[in-house]
Amino acid sequence: MKQKRAWILCLMVASAWTGYGRAAALPDPAATPAAAPTDKASGDVSNSVVKVFATVLRPDPARPWTKQAPAEVTGSGAIIEGDRILTNAHVVLYASQVEIQANRAGDKLLASVLAVAPGIDLVRQLSGAYPEYFIYGPLVFSRATLEHLQSVYSPAMFARPRSIYGMFQSPLFQQLGLAPSAEREEVVIVSSPFFPDKLTAGYDNPAGGTVARLNGKSVRSLKHLVELLRDMKDEFMVIEFDQPEREALVFARQQLVAATERILTNNDVRAQGSADMMRVWQGR
Repeated sequence: MKQKRAWILCLMVASAWTGYGRAAALPDPAATPAAAPTDKASGDVSNSVVKVFATVLRPDPARPWTKQAPAEVTGSGAIIEGDRILTNAHVVLYASQVEIQANRAGDKLLASVLAVAPGIDLVRQLSGAYPEYFIYGPLVFSRATLEHLQSVYSPAMFARPRSIYGMFQSPLFQQLGLAPSAEREEVVIVSSPFFPDKLTAGYDNPAGGTVARLNGKSVRSLKHLVELLRDMKDEFMVIEFDQPEREALVFARQQLVAATERILTNNDVRAQGSADMMRVWQGR
């Protein structure tokens, strides 16, 4: 019973380099003399491995105000010191429910996530948090994440040379793994296609464009972008992108302001921005 209770309450989560974080170090087999296998050793190994089942509600990078449909994820875990379980982070990120099953036994036990080990850089990984965003007219702005990088640069883009050049010029690629700086705390991306609206006539799909400047001012972060939009008095809003192949967007500012509420209503979007961005917008 004590062991079962520990499993239920303590699910320690780490990950491999490709599993969205850093993994716990494992012993080097070359540094330890190999021992002849025994039935007891085989049993100990078998008893130290469990199956992990999770129901996850992942964010939708292209629609940051909502979530994707629930998905079932399975993986394996190893019992470590303190009756905790070490498993890949991607198995339990955004999990609404986690269960474990030992030794292929029939019973599944509820578990809770104790810790996740994410990395921090200019192009962030969501690591269990839902994306911050802000909607202004037909445009959706978000903090760039690894999820955006994976969705924007799919294998199909390698058939388009201009897209390959744009990838190497984009901060989504260039600044992956770099620490934030005073000049650029994070990369801001247009995360979605335009909302349908007459204001967008004649423009290409801006999704995946990383914002370099707003009315000539360099954009340091999503928060900074919202501050610039909030305090803007200019007649026109001009957005320039890092990617050289992307055209600048030019809109009459008052038309964007007037269109925002209409667009939110027509597309059943409850909030213009995430809670923290709305506090910035409202000057709090």
